[in-house]
Amino acid sequence: MTRWQSVPFHTLFRRVPKRTGFPAEELLSVYREYGVIRKSDRDDNFNRPGNLNDYQLVKTGDLVLNKMKAWQGSLGISPHTGIVSPAYFVYTPVSDNDESFLHYALRCRDAVDYYAAHSTGIRVNQWDVSPEWLDAMPVPVPDLATQRRIVDYLDKEISEMNALIEEVQRLTKLVIARRDATAGSLLADLPVAPVSMFWRVIDCLHITAPFVEVGTNFLVSIEQLGHRNLDLTRANRTDDETFSILRVGDRKPAPGDVIMSRNASVGKCSIVRETDPPIALGQDVVIFKKNDKHDSRLLLHFLGSDVIKRTIEMSTVGSTLKRINVGTIKKLPYPVATLEKQREIADELDREFMRMDSLIEESTRLIENLKAHKTALITEVVTGRKEV
Repeated sequence: MTRWQSVPFHTLFRRVPKRTGFPAEELLSVYREYGVIRKSDRDDNFNRPGNLNDYQLVKTGDLVLNKMKAWQGSLGISPHTGIVSPAYFVYTPVSDNDESFLHYALRCRDAVDYYAAHSTGIRVNQWDVSPEWLDAMPVPVPDLATQRRIVDYLDKEISEMNALIEEVQRLTKLVIARRDATAGSLLADLPVAPVSMFWRVIDCLHITAPFVEVGTNFLVSIEQLGHRNLDLTRANRTDDETFSILRVGDRKPAPGDVIMSRNASVGKCSIVRETDPPIALGQDVVIFKKNDKHDSRLLLHFLGSDVIKRTIEMSTVGSTLKRINVGTIKKLPYPVATLEKQREIADELDREFMRMDSLIEESTRLIENLKAHKTALITEVVTGRKEV
């Protein structure tokens, strides 16, 4: 049976002073899912900072840790030489242990739970892990031959799981693309006119609402949109006076109204339901007021169609924070049809979306289960609870 020993983190890694002044080096970052990767390898709206002189040099084999997100697993041993944010911790290895084994070990669930237990801060997203507690963290380590056997095993198992996850994600994207294209295809043959001819478009009130911890004065902003129905589980709340001011006149949301984001995630939208509690418009949204001549469901499908998404994308302004002007929203080309025809199309789209959304939800659950199994397997193996 393999003999394991528990060693403190400081016997494995030593924090290095910040090495700055290397702006020409490859820009790196730390991701929870991947560890340390090149920013240029990501396609998630990569914007290169203007001044990189304060960024820290990282050498291949160094451990890089996002001190504010270590509790989420944002750390890893770098396979690249490059530079990282001044806010990160950088450590150099000081033992002869296998780097790949330590990469797995320091990112396993037990380790991440330790970071979370020893991180402090006022806000969750600003929790800092303490270097002193990090140095004292116990790390289970077997002999070198076992480490390499574990790495070989995990590399194979994780590679297979990652390939399956990527394939499910690819198929899910195809279903989403088909879903988004469905509305456009059904509406393609209808004449169009500016959406403001059929729907009153009301901008939110541009004031900064104070947030309170308790109460039911919910504010609907970008985070509450995008799933057909409003999601108020993480909605901010405000005081009674501000809530009343925000709900004056047409800005008071009513059942059948459609609320749409016009900043950041431009185009996300949801319908207000009869069962929703009283709400007020937060920042960066507009509201389409329900009327008896038009079907709110069709408007929702229209705003989510691939054609309108492309139109909105071409109409957005701003290099970092995308936004669309209210005047531009009012000019969006809306399909002209009788109420009966609108309902017919909306019914068909509802059926198609229900079927495809079911596939998307099933795929999402499968991906989550695969990721959970991957995390559990890594933890079991690198702690010695599972022999390989």
